[in-house]
Amino acid sequence: MVIKGDITDLFVHCTALGLAAIVEETTGQGVLIKWIDQNQVQVISENGLDDKEMTGQVITFTKRSLEAKWPEAEITFKYADKSGKQKEAAASPLSPKVNSSIETNEEGLLRYKQGRMSAMQLMDNNLLSQIALNNLGSPAYWAMDNKGHFNSSKVDVGLSPWAMSDTRRGDDFVRSRLKPVCQLVSKIENNESAIHRLCGDRCKDELNQQKLLSQSTSATGLRMRGPADTLQLWCALHAFVFFPIRSVVSYGHSLQSNAIGAITIQNHSRRSIFFCLPIFSKPTYIEHIRSTLRSRPFYEKCKYFISQQTDSNAQKAQMRKSDYQALALFPRVAKYDASYTEYWADYGQLFNLSN
Repeated sequence: MVIKGDITDLFVHCTALGLAAIVEETTGQGVLIKWIDQNQVQVISENGLDDKEMTGQVITFTKRSLEAKWPEAEITFKYADKSGKQKEAAASPLSPKVNSSIETNEEGLLRYKQGRMSAMQLMDNNLLSQIALNNLGSPAYWAMDNKGHFNSSKVDVGLSPWAMSDTRRGDDFVRSRLKPVCQLVSKIENNESAIHRLCGDRCKDELNQQKLLSQSTSATGLRMRGPADTLQLWCALHAFVFFPIRSVVSYGHSLQSNAIGAITIQNHSRRSIFFCLPIFSKPTYIEHIRSTLRSRPFYEKCKYFISQQTDSNAQKAQMRKSDYQALALFPRVAKYDASYTEYWADYGQLFNLSN
């Protein structure tokens, strides 16, 4: 399957990666990815699935998720509104970040933890979605201050930089994004229209709550505001399986990040985050892409370009010794509002390693 989209658009990368991961999960066969040019990326099944069969695998996988009931898992909690009146609300324990009313309460977070463990049991036959959600992180119910008390100001330290869905109005990622996407995709018929949507020839943004399609936040931070097809989005949200939370390297602050696929650069008081992906122009198994994303040399190459430390010919020669042909770096942008912060990946910059 050839997916049309700009190589500088992170959403396109994630659509291809997520589609490949889903097909690998459902068929048990190897899947390869290659960029044909800067406007087309190809997903290739080892057992020769055509476009219709790949689309069918995505829809079947979605239906299996709904049957397992995990998208519907919820916990309820009580909180006081601004007037002091007690109210009750619901949240998914699988979301990386939930309503602030539950975050500021240690007891509520422990209930969240217990609910998350129960919900994860519903995902025993859906390992891919389980890994994707775990990789986004969870509220830090373990966060303590130096006196051993729960520290509500540190509740977000368990989040991955890939967790860019905002939580205004009490929304949470699973109930407000993943669950409705799953429900919508499960109803799609596997026909030419669905294939065209997955390939990027058509776009149907069914999640958009904005008056203008250009202001849609459906892409969940994987691109700036604008339309995002729901079928592609379901795949893109499963690209998180490639980006587990962990330290990339063990020295210095410039390469530290709590998630694969991201670099945090600290420059005095300014902190910048970049998402980083290798570009393969030859068919490459996604397992090899996973190992590349976990390798220290990959992030050192990315850092050279981010910090513009490539003046030395020796450094350039060293960086060409790789089996990927280019690097794509996407700066994460933050827009601060009085009630929430909106994050998204800006258009990326491509760095050719073969010249």
